[in-house]
Amino acid sequence: MWGWSAATRAASAAPYRWGVINLLPPTTSAQLWNPILLAVSRLSGLRLALAMAPSTPKAVERAGAGEYDFFVNNHLFTPERQRWGWRVIARFNVQTQGSLWVRTPGPAQRLTDLHGLPVAFPSPEAFFGYHLPMRALSAAGVTVQERFAGPVDAVMAQLASGAAAAAGGNLAVARRYARLHQLPVQPLWVSEPYPDFAVMVNPQVTPEAAQRVRQALLDLRADAQGAAALDAMQAALWPTLEEPLRFIAATDADYEPYVQFWRQFAVTKKPAASAAPGSR
Repeated sequence: MWGWSAATRAASAAPYRWGVINLLPPTTSAQLWNPILLAVSRLSGLRLALAMAPSTPKAVERAGAGEYDFFVNNHLFTPERQRWGWRVIARFNVQTQGSLWVRTPGPAQRLTDLHGLPVAFPSPEAFFGYHLPMRALSAAGVTVQERFAGPVDAVMAQLASGAAAAAGGNLAVARRYARLHQLPVQPLWVSEPYPDFAVMVNPQVTPEAAQRVRQALLDLRADAQGAAALDAMQAALWPTLEEPLRFIAATDADYEPYVQFWRQFAVTKKPAASAAPGSR
């Protein structure tokens, strides 16, 4: 199952690979995450390197194949993926919501107004941008034309251009795009809050290395370089957050709401791409 062992890394002096789902365009992700990883590397004494996949489904496949050592995501809580053995070690001190956005003024005033229309989503993997909105649409008896556009920025661009009647996305990221581009849009629907993305560790990473990275994340706000990197992340995604952005300790138990979602929702709609080739 796992393509990269601790012994292989020790022999090659390779860095620990830090995977991130494709929530933002790759250049933006790199600009925000690389300063954080530099600080975490210095504080932990371990070298970490950002490892981006071309898409979120590909990122999940790579996690399933053991190609990441740490993975920032909310995709590994389905029953099938829990068997991979990844565990939560930390998370940001924020909660996140799913959302559906429409143009304003516009004809869509309620979910039922979207029936039969094209709606843009990030990918079939997107919990906030696809699965939560689709559950709401299904509960309202609404069927839409699903269009998958990639990162939330691309999804919102579909809405702005008129190619889609609505756009699903992580609420904070969609707000960021709308703010940057001054779009005349508003959320038509917003989900209940869930814990933000988890920092998870590959079971092949030694407990000592996992603990060193975890402690560095928890100490990041007290470090000048780390605090500056967190401030940049906060300004980009959570500018209205009332307290400074930081990493806090977390375990699998914090993500029980996701587990419960899949136990209930998978009865009628199983998660897309639930099995990465050769990994489960």
